[in-house]
Amino acid sequence: AVNGKKVSKASKAVTVTRMNYTIIKTITNGNGSVKVTWAKRSGANQYKLYRKASGSYSLLKKLTATTYTDKKVVSGTKYTYKIVCYNTKTKTKSMDCTARSITYLDKVTGVFARENNDGKSIAVKWNAVKGAASYTIYRIKAADSSFTKLATTSSTTYTDTKVSNNPTAYMYNIVAVKKSSVSADCQSPVTAFLPKRDNLNSYYYDDNNNLHVIIKLNKGDKYAEGKALSD
Repeated sequence: AVNGKKVSKASKAVTVTRMNYTIIKTITNGNGSVKVTWAKRSGANQYKLYRKASGSYSLLKKLTATTYTDKKVVSGTKYTYKIVCYNTKTKTKSMDCTARSITYLDKVTGVFARENNDGKSIAVKWNAVKGAASYTIYRIKAADSSFTKLATTSSTTYTDTKVSNNPTAYMYNIVAVKKSSVSADCQSPVTAFLPKRDNLNSYYYDDNNNLHVIIKLNKGDKYAEGKALSD
């Protein structure tokens, strides 16, 4: 302290450690959870994770790791996360990181695909997800190495007419979507597509996905039932 030529003794020194704020690297929907990951920061031995669903932020968890799986989530709800780096020894903290938001969406359930009776298309259906605005349908067939996007729809059914002229096995993956938020993957069982031919007997699938083949017999013809083998 100074007053004219009068100067006080110096105060005790105070040490402060500068700490950079972190960044949220990923924020993704899982099956009944939201997973948040962030960058490690030198000097921090603790991270305080805050969450806001409505109103103000509240402390969700104190962690030493740089990842956290939030399991207290409700489908269709928007969650916003931010993190503060902290040093428990020096009691130093960083600024808040830039907050990131996601709308949690439940994983799609009940995905089922069955060849239609026309022998020219496959019917795909699934259960609705609370809070979803639309659904994106992906498909992979036996010869492919990865899924390809087929379509986006607000319905819970889809008719796949982009099918092969030859017998082919297909699998579908459905995700719920709301703006930039996407649910976890949900894949259907493998569906065998057997396109009808005019020179073959007609067939159909019942509600339990059992295959029925209609065979016409002339009077006096004999028929022995055989067991159908997959593929």
